[in-house]
Amino acid sequence: MPVTRPVPGIPFTPPSIIEKRLIWGKDAAKLTGLMFSSGALYAGYKTYESWNLPTKRGYIYDVGVPNSIGRRKIKWRYQVGTETYRGEQAMGGIFLFERLSWGGRTGGRAFQYHLNDPVQITYNPEQPKISSIEQTMIFHTGALSFAAAASFLTYFLIQV
Repeated sequence: MPVTRPVPGIPFTPPSIIEKRLIWGKDAAKLTGLMFSSGALYAGYKTYESWNLPTKRGYIYDVGVPNSIGRRKIKWRYQVGTETYRGEQAMGGIFLFERLSWGGRTGGRAFQYHLNDPVQITYNPEQPKISSIEQTMIFHTGALSFAAAASFLTYFLIQV
């Protein structure tokens, strides 16, 4: 890019500043691409883990007490046929955010469940004792994959 003198009345940015901003933009695109792709991989794995598994309606029977780092053990029960099964999972959350939130919408997954809440439980039909209350992340996988692709495309299109 040729270096020209500034014209009075027209904003002028030196080429070195423009190049520095382009380098920062390229680094930011690379970082967001890595972050979005790791999130897409995790969401895709969670979706694959519960793909085509049956679900049952179950109930939360114990929400536990959060420990010092905000993890609490959520326990649920559900019926398959005539058998009643129980499951549990340690979930994280931030206790302070749960106290400051409106309607319990923030604070993490550990605080979104309450005693006797009906929940969708995904279980393995061969071994019904193996269950999870994780929700499938089909939309999350698609959105994060698209954002990762857009970030990497931005990275490759920025010419420095």
